[in-house]
Amino acid sequence: MSHLNIEKYSLKYKKIGQEVIKKKEVGCIILAGGMGTRLGIKNPKGFFKINNKSMFEHILDRIKKTEKIYKKRFSIAIMTSFQNHEKTIKFFEKNKFFGFLKDQIDFFMQEDRPLLDEKGQHIIKNGKILSGPDGNGSFFEIFRKKLFLLR
Repeated sequence: MSHLNIEKYSLKYKKIGQEVIKKKEVGCIILAGGMGTRLGIKNPKGFFKINNKSMFEHILDRIKKTEKIYKKRFSIAIMTSFQNHEKTIKFFEKNKFFGFLKDQIDFFMQEDRPLLDEKGQHIIKNGKILSGPDGNGSFFEIFRKKLFLLR
């Protein structure tokens, strides 16, 4: 695809995005189930600081800017994991939801799945099958279930 085509499509999709924002047909979803182990922290990745701001703060600052531009308030859904759900909620409470309304942000947990070894067998420890977060792949299904339960 040439540079000209990319620019053409970028403008087309930017316009579509602007229209759905104006119609209030859009919200924000943050996939935040991971821990920051590889980043050298023992907390959720969203706590990791870049230029004295957490990753959550950087993302939320962009949402605030977009809200100001369109004079719209967005609903924000944050997917956590069993490992970091409570810590993430407490972090948001401690930081007064970073200037957002408490009821503007909804937290929901991704599901756990059994862990498998390289041969596809369940990993068992102390007689129990170990499990862990199933990643972002099941996001749509979990989010759909969560919305259905809220109705």
